[in-house]
Amino acid sequence: MYINELEKLSIKELSEYLRAINDKNQKESIDSLRSYLPKESQIVSRETIENRLLRNLIKDYYNRLDLEKVKEEFLVKGLLNRNQKLEKGLPKDILIYGLELLPADYTPGINLCPKAGTCKDSCLAFSGFARYQSFDSSEKELTLNVVLKARARRTFLFKNDRKFFEEILKMEIEYNAFKAKKANTRTFFRLNVFSDINFTKLIKELPEISFYDYTKDWKRSSFSNYHLTYSSSEKVSEKDILSKLESGSNVAMVFPKVLPEFFKGFKVINGDINDLRVYDSNSVIVGLTLKGTIGSKSKKVNSFSESSSLL
Repeated sequence: MYINELEKLSIKELSEYLRAINDKNQKESIDSLRSYLPKESQIVSRETIENRLLRNLIKDYYNRLDLEKVKEEFLVKGLLNRNQKLEKGLPKDILIYGLELLPADYTPGINLCPKAGTCKDSCLAFSGFARYQSFDSSEKELTLNVVLKARARRTFLFKNDRKFFEEILKMEIEYNAFKAKKANTRTFFRLNVFSDINFTKLIKELPEISFYDYTKDWKRSSFSNYHLTYSSSEKVSEKDILSKLESGSNVAMVFPKVLPEFFKGFKVINGDINDLRVYDSNSVIVGLTLKGTIGSKSKKVNSFSESSSLL
């Protein structure tokens, strides 16, 4: 089976095929699917089928959303999250709020990570609780789990009413920053947990509040209240990476399980200890280890000649 042939299959067909190939003892089940799969069906990997199924589930859910209901939801509960992954390894007096949207081109009609390469199919957006779909017993079929549904609704609002989206986002940032100041805590905001959107204009309107992000947009610049770590990828040359490091900026790279102390003459720090990058020294490589996501088993780790960051 080839990728373009996967696009013709329904969610039910993809689910059945995936279930069959996940069970090594179900050869008969695989054979029974030949009625709609060509003879070359096993050429396609399990990760590719998972990815296509995930895209179809997102598209199906996204197309059933109602804009007014979504606006009402986030006007009440807000767009930002605090989660253990963002605050892992940090003192209790540091709070991090993140904006979790769907990554890359998983949303119909928009690409929220325009510089993404192969990393989009092994994105951290699909790790942990968001790695799996749920079985809806009422509809007797697979559906997105609650985590991915929430990200889809936020992305839907961003795409269909960006003005409203940014207005409530700005108010929420200001409110949370005010609360943190009253409580004598330090607060940081990461507006691109899984996306790579240029929020520079909004951030400059809030000069007293601290923001940080990873980005693959190497033309975007850090400034006083916005710290950027540049993510390496197969689209960036060794010369560009070294130049960025020599200029004082930091670059994130994915390595095998053990991080080196130095790489290409630059110090490697452990980026898995915590997510907050604003206190990192200049001109360092932020070393990250490959995480378990849909498609990650088939991905290679970063190198200067063949890199593919997860962020």
